Amino acid sequence: MFGRNYHRAWELRDGAIRMVRGSRIEQLEIDAATAQRDNGRIASFDNSMGYIFYDPSSQKAGVGNGETVPATYDFDWTASKVPCISPATTN
Repeated sequence: MFGRNYHRAWELRDGAIRMVRGSRIEQLEIDAATAQRDNGRIASFDNSMGYIFYDPSSQKAGVGNGETVPATYDFDWTASKVPCISPATTN
């Protein structure tokens, strides 16, 4: 929305449910048609809300759709390619 990419992921690992919620700017300026479309969608969008439901007795003992939710110690933050950098800026 409005040139920003929002991402949510959930994972069950090591007996805990992990959730990551993030966003990054993908497009600094948007055109009028995109702004009009996103203005129509904004009323139903709440970036501060997330729900995770988990029932360990259910058939599917997983959370999310197979995403990996990294912890801060799972990768090197000093590397040239880190998750918070937009792919558009690394080209």
